[in-house]
Amino acid sequence: MTHYMTPSQKNITIASTFSADPVKETIRFWLERLQLQHSVNFATPFQLIQHLLNPESPLAINPTGVNVILLRWEDLVATNTDDNNTLHEFIEALSACVNRNTLPCLVISCPSSIQLSASSYKQFIAWDRVLEKAFSHNLNLQIVTSSDLQSSYQLKPDEKAQSEQFAQIPFSPVTFSAIGTQIARHFHSFSTPPYKIIVVDCDDTLWGGTCGEDGPHGVRVDQPHLALQQFILEQHKQGALLCLCSRNNEDDVTAVFHQRTEMPLQLDHFVATRINWAPKSDNILALTEQLGLNTDSVIFLDDNPVECELMRRQLPSVLTLQLPSATEEYNAFLKRVWAFDRIKTTDEDRLRTSHYKNEQKREAARDATPSLQAFLDGLELNVKFVEIDNDNLPRASQLTYRVNQFNISALQRSESELRTLLDEQSLNGLLVSVRDRFGDYGLAGLMLFSQVTSALQIDSFLLSCRALGRGVEHRMLNRLAEVAIIMGLSDIEVQTKPSGRNQPALEFFATQFSDCLDPATGRYRVPVARGLAVRHELKIIEISPDNHEHITAEPRAGVSSDVVHEVAFAGNRAAQLAEIATRMVNAESIQSEVKSWRQRQRPETAGCYSEPQTDLEQQIAAIWSDVLGLDTVGRHDNFFELGGDSLAMVRIIVQLYDAIQVELPIEIFFGSPTIEMHAIKLASEIADQ
Repeated sequence: MTHYMTPSQKNITIASTFSADPVKETIRFWLERLQLQHSVNFATPFQLIQHLLNPESPLAINPTGVNVILLRWEDLVATNTDDNNTLHEFIEALSACVNRNTLPCLVISCPSSIQLSASSYKQFIAWDRVLEKAFSHNLNLQIVTSSDLQSSYQLKPDEKAQSEQFAQIPFSPVTFSAIGTQIARHFHSFSTPPYKIIVVDCDDTLWGGTCGEDGPHGVRVDQPHLALQQFILEQHKQGALLCLCSRNNEDDVTAVFHQRTEMPLQLDHFVATRINWAPKSDNILALTEQLGLNTDSVIFLDDNPVECELMRRQLPSVLTLQLPSATEEYNAFLKRVWAFDRIKTTDEDRLRTSHYKNEQKREAARDATPSLQAFLDGLELNVKFVEIDNDNLPRASQLTYRVNQFNISALQRSESELRTLLDEQSLNGLLVSVRDRFGDYGLAGLMLFSQVTSALQIDSFLLSCRALGRGVEHRMLNRLAEVAIIMGLSDIEVQTKPSGRNQPALEFFATQFSDCLDPATGRYRVPVARGLAVRHELKIIEISPDNHEHITAEPRAGVSSDVVHEVAFAGNRAAQLAEIATRMVNAESIQSEVKSWRQRQRPETAGCYSEPQTDLEQQIAAIWSDVLGLDTVGRHDNFFELGGDSLAMVRIIVQLYDAIQVELPIEIFFGSPTIEMHAIKLASEIADQ
């Protein structure tokens, strides 16, 4: 069966050792702001080990999206007769789960109770380290320890939540906001294309001071700047393309790199530079044109607030990040930038800079060659076809997401789905490895196919645009024809599907096989002999090398609504990610934003508004308003008619207890669900104390 990956199909499935429902609100807050459609599903709480082991659990059957494990060690210890076996049992169960399902998985070790003994606390911290080490080589699994969570969101010690007495909800709303934010961040990284270019300023960014005035040995390369450079270098190792953009004399900048050899970053780490006195927005447009990418692929790092504001106005799709004025804040700031997260890095990602530098060599050779045919003949192109295995499966899946233009079907397949289809032999697959005398293109293409009656049916046929127009696509079709002959098939069947971006792929088949198209079905039925005979003709298709059409910041008249939406989405995403890094500095600030987001007006269906009268009624109304996210609440309003549920009820009971030290029983809440009735009951309890 063919599956299409659409945003609405991406699930966040959560299994936990406690009631985790409060995280849903924060997840919704973030992903609504970032315009990412999703669904949040919860496995039955308190049964984490069973869910990890069960091949039919919500974790196991989640088809697309991410799985999330919320772990509190003391909960597992409480259900295990042998404390020493708890860690081993969890690691075994988690291994079984991640080996069975290749979806990205996030494990959060949540904070322990403050009542925990010092020895237990130390033991659980040690278990976090063992857990990290056990899965350090699993690229599909991210582990966030309790220490990571607390330091990242500046969490204060969480008083043991009174709500745990009622619903085993162990954390305050602030702590749940931190947990929900971490989940949303992981989902964002999985669900959105990564930023591919980091453009960085020089003076007062990579180093302190001005190289033109202070000279190469006068600029400061202190610990914060070294840490910043090391961070950028790590991004480079994970596949980011680095560029320099500085309003400076080029000789002054290069002198710093040549003479300050203690710097982690050196000139050969940068794929392109623009060091001049032109506006930086013009330089970034030139860089993206040179690299064949869009401005929505760019992160721009600068210290100058004026330069940053100009960039935001002129190129809103660029993620512009102004570094803090205090260099000691660099590290914390960079950790808050979601755009730097990379869920999984393939070998192809690590070689991206090399691929682009090789492409620059090809362009130089093309300019120096008297004819295009001579250039193509001199490439010494070598194309190999590789079976899909466990090592290259991530790249095969990645190609289905990243290749947009030369892609006949635009089908996107997760690793787990692709593995299942190949294991069940519903599909066969070949990856395409390409190299020439200038270097390796890597695994640049993919073919997925199956047998249908007497024909070999192509499911996916795609090629990265950096290898397009050089005859690789023709050799791919030749290879499929050879496979069809081996399988005893007479024809190759192709169903092309317009995606809005894949016109080059559609034109390729329309040009080669227009007479093989069945108008009734929209399918090409190509005789094997025709497939074998296809040869490259001298026609280079000019497409950006990284599978994206160029989109300007301001859409021209007549541009499709899809492109306009993409531009608006890119601008919104950049603005939101910059705001997260700048303003959302801790869990308390995040919780405040979440509360403001869910604030709504009292529904008209609640009837006539009656203002709370006594001090106690006003106190209760303030708590109801906070929990339900309402601007006003009347003394006669029914809690359930206002949209209240069991979780909100528990939160109100807890907040009432914290405020007046009187517990409102759940049965009383159900039987008397108005502020007036609650006030009468609580006043009576207070009087009896």
